Amino acid sequence: MTHLPIAIGIVTLFVLTDGVAASKGTVDPEEGIVGVWLTEKKGGKIQIFPCGDAFCGKTVWISKDANPAGMDARDPKNPDPKERDRKLVGATIVWNLKWDADDQEWQGGYVYDPKRGAVFRCKAWLENRGQTLKLKGYLGISLLGSTTAWSRTKG
Repeated sequence: MTHLPIAIGIVTLFVLTDGVAASKGTVDPEEGIVGVWLTEKKGGKIQIFPCGDAFCGKTVWISKDANPAGMDARDPKNPDPKERDRKLVGATIVWNLKWDADDQEWQGGYVYDPKRGAVFRCKAWLENRGQTLKLKGYLGISLLGSTTAWSRTKG
């Protein structure tokens, strides 16, 4: 009987320290998407931020390799003729992403692809301890889509 309090103490210490070790290097699951992300081909940076009860993303940088106009790039393929002369830097291209705790991902969003002038449904999730954002754009159901990987970066 004298060993029971010691055993409980050891089990408690193990559970507590394991929880601390597991949380090191991770990000808040819901807010972890917030930040600046370098696109997969390194042609642009997208800043993800809270907007209402969801998350949105706007273009904050475009390389001249991706578009010769660079930071002055416009949106000539936009389906709305009134928007074709807008600057892409500052344009919201991701919107309505909402955290789903059950699936551990952001869902119900939309992403605008300025190269195609098209809007797709999207969902997103983090990998690599919050350093990689996977964004899947799709039409209809998510099984039929394309996934890109963005890397966390500084503004």
